[in-house]
Amino acid sequence: MNSNPTTTSVDVEQASQGSLQLARIPLRRIGRGQGLPSGQVHHLVQDAQGVFWMATPGGLASYDGSSVRTFTRNDGLGTQGLRTLAVTADGRVWIGSDVGVDIVEPDGRIHSLVPDWAFGLVEQITVGENSIWLATARGLVLYDLASNAILRADDFRLANALVTGLEFDRAGRLWASGPQFGLLCREEGRWRSPQNWDWTKAGLIQTIAPGPDDTLLIGGENGIVQIRPDGSLVRSFLPEKPQGGVTALLWADDLLWAGIGSQFVRFKSEEKDWRIFDMVLPDNIINSLYADNHGNIWGASDTSGVFKISALRHAVRRPRIDSIGAVFSLREKGEGNFLLGGERGAARLSLRRPDRVQPIEGLRHFKVWDILESATGQIWAATQQGLYTFIGRDTPRRIGTDHSVLSAPARVLHERGNSVWIGTLRGLARTVAGDAVEVLTERGQPLGYVYSILEDRLGNLWIGTLGNGLWRESPSGFVQVVESGMSATANVYGITEHTDGRIAFLHDAKIFLRQPTGEINELVESTDSLAGWSIKFGPDNTLYVGSAGGLRLYDSISGELKREITSWMGVGGWEFTTSRSLALVAPGLMLCGVNSGLTIVDLREYEKFSAAPTVRLRKQTWNNAKVDQEGSFATVDYGKWTVEFSLFTGWFLDEEDVRVRVRMLGFDTAWSTPMSISAVQYNSLPVGKYTFEAQAYSPLTGWGPLQRLLTINVRAQWRQFGFANLMSVMGLSRINLASASKRNEKLKQTNVELEQRVRDRTIEVESVNQELQRVNRELERVSFTDSLTNVSNRRAFDDLLIREFRRAKRTGLPLSLILLDIDSFKAYNDNYGHQQGDTALKRVAQVLEETLRDAGDVVARYGGEEFAVLLPETDAAGAESVTERLRAAVEAMHVLHEHALVGKVITVSAGIGTLVLREESSISELVSLADQALYRAKRNGRNRWARGAS
Repeated sequence: MNSNPTTTSVDVEQASQGSLQLARIPLRRIGRGQGLPSGQVHHLVQDAQGVFWMATPGGLASYDGSSVRTFTRNDGLGTQGLRTLAVTADGRVWIGSDVGVDIVEPDGRIHSLVPDWAFGLVEQITVGENSIWLATARGLVLYDLASNAILRADDFRLANALVTGLEFDRAGRLWASGPQFGLLCREEGRWRSPQNWDWTKAGLIQTIAPGPDDTLLIGGENGIVQIRPDGSLVRSFLPEKPQGGVTALLWADDLLWAGIGSQFVRFKSEEKDWRIFDMVLPDNIINSLYADNHGNIWGASDTSGVFKISALRHAVRRPRIDSIGAVFSLREKGEGNFLLGGERGAARLSLRRPDRVQPIEGLRHFKVWDILESATGQIWAATQQGLYTFIGRDTPRRIGTDHSVLSAPARVLHERGNSVWIGTLRGLARTVAGDAVEVLTERGQPLGYVYSILEDRLGNLWIGTLGNGLWRESPSGFVQVVESGMSATANVYGITEHTDGRIAFLHDAKIFLRQPTGEINELVESTDSLAGWSIKFGPDNTLYVGSAGGLRLYDSISGELKREITSWMGVGGWEFTTSRSLALVAPGLMLCGVNSGLTIVDLREYEKFSAAPTVRLRKQTWNNAKVDQEGSFATVDYGKWTVEFSLFTGWFLDEEDVRVRVRMLGFDTAWSTPMSISAVQYNSLPVGKYTFEAQAYSPLTGWGPLQRLLTINVRAQWRQFGFANLMSVMGLSRINLASASKRNEKLKQTNVELEQRVRDRTIEVESVNQELQRVNRELERVSFTDSLTNVSNRRAFDDLLIREFRRAKRTGLPLSLILLDIDSFKAYNDNYGHQQGDTALKRVAQVLEETLRDAGDVVARYGGEEFAVLLPETDAAGAESVTERLRAAVEAMHVLHEHALVGKVITVSAGIGTLVLREESSISELVSLADQALYRAKRNGRNRWARGAS
């Protein structure tokens, strides 16, 4: 069974112990809904390939970063009641169960260690240098790897006692615990009791683990003690009223992570005691804890499966300022102080104490898009209800209720001299001596929906609008900037200036860069419908862009995408909100206003993760083929066979965002479109030699190393009787025919037979060629088909768009394009899981394809949850009719989406672009029309369509 894990986030609330709060740490969960055979997981380990193995009462499970696989008695397990796991250097996974020991070999085979196990249940397995130590119900058992012999422990105290704890400390000493003998240590080949008895303060021992330095951690019914090798106490946590005893311990991050009763908490070490730092999870009994090489913390729980606490917890923090909800604006006031505007008010923030914000009382129930405080202490707030101002604790006062500009919802503010400039949905205004004056273009027209304002180093204002392009202040007034592929009807979001005078701005799906000389060039074109909301220059020629998909870092010289932080450690709510939702506090330290609140990003921590994911081949499956394989080289006869490669990375930083591209070198002309890690299949390759290659991409680290996973040599089936041999036989026959008349009749007959065989061979070769042509046609079809939805992929669509565009130019007939986007699809994935999300994508694609006309209309997966429909020879009215049918058909599926913003079912928004092509028309113009219309449909409420004006 294969499935994908889900992601949840712990909310801020008071924990059960006094004022202790839950740690604001995101958890990535793997439970029954994602493929585990049980929500109860007793133990987990990681093998050398990076795959995690989990022991449950319902069988064995593995997780490789992309999917969960389960193993039961049908796969060779002696029982499905598993208790513990261990991994040896040779790649074998050792399984302790209620009835003995099973082993998973590197090739996937599962078998018992011995057929007649005589020691009862196996509670723990620990790997030594040349041996495996097994804690059983009937004593401690040693399995010698050299002799394959099973021996009892060489100490009478351990020979028949129940052993519940078994661990090596950091110095290589082996410790064992049990109710009959307490605590023993094996050092230099001998077992001994600790000289000091401080360890008994823990009470009945329930778990042991290596501690910091040369110490041991002991968890018991009374609490936690940390001891030296002689048993003397270092520090302890012994509450007056223990709550259920200690179930799991782990020392990591200079913190002690512990399962105590039904709570998962973290401790900080003090001189003599362990002090609770915070609570990670309430109401969860923790059975096992593990720290991987990335720095992730993994836990196996008694009821909630497995969870992962990401290593990226050091790079991203979420202050507890939920009072204002989504953060729309970050206004710096100096010395680490900020004014925040949000969906439920405004607040003051100091980076010295980011978890304690001061709400601005007068704005508690306003949606505050921007806020500033003037030098005189007067506060100005751009709200959904309009422009407000006040001083101190005064009641906010509405300004401009009858004004042509200020009566509309306000969006952005800027202070220049003694004036405040205000951008609203209807234009731009500024205050003059207490009054508001509308600011017009040089032609006396309103600026429209003003979204962003920048004052450059020369004192000129730059205005970004939605639907009316970019404007620059000049002596004659505001003039529109339309150069180098820019559009006069574009949406311009964030604008930023470098200290050297360069200005970058987000213009629809592109980032443009204006040089101090005035030259403007396109720097980046995003595959998303918009390049981003916020943009800032960094000190190292880095452009930071806050987008709908997270934080992106571009090189401002080359436009290269250097890094993507696509989610807050896998948790939703990482979409930037406005052009004012990004602030660079210090080199590498950023404040991000996102739709789930304020996020502090420390890019210096991200730099520690430099290694990229490596693709590995977990399994290859051949069907209808006899394969000779040695290592990574396989030989197979030509024929009707298939080979399927199961890929994985063992990568656990941002595994939900990892993509893999593949190619069969010698057959594929290009890399595949990057896809989620999955199985890749090839069919009946032609005769020749091929190399299967793969490469993984993490938004966090970029492309990993190219991996050559398998070389395949495809041989001809008729190699033992080839045409050269056949022609040689025919030549000899003709010589004999001329020189020996007495054999003439016989040779004639032979010649007839040989000619028939040649004809048969010719027919066979023609049949092979026809089959090869069929296979090549099928491969060409596959290369132009989206593997998930089975409609055309982006590559096929782009090719068709070019062809139809050229044809429309020749014929003068209209060409229409529809871009459709599934509404609130990220919320659907976050709440229902990626597997369910994939199913939804398939259903939408199927409905779109079935609803189209029978003409040459084509639907393609354009990217993510976005689809494109091309309508040749279709005018605006016809495109509108088709679009409404498509929208209605998707809504009529009635696929439940409780987290949708409208309708509570899956719906789509659509944008229509239609052109009657002129000489100067371009493909980008058509796409831009549809894209802008799609954005308007989204902005106007979703589950609707809009038409782009040409």
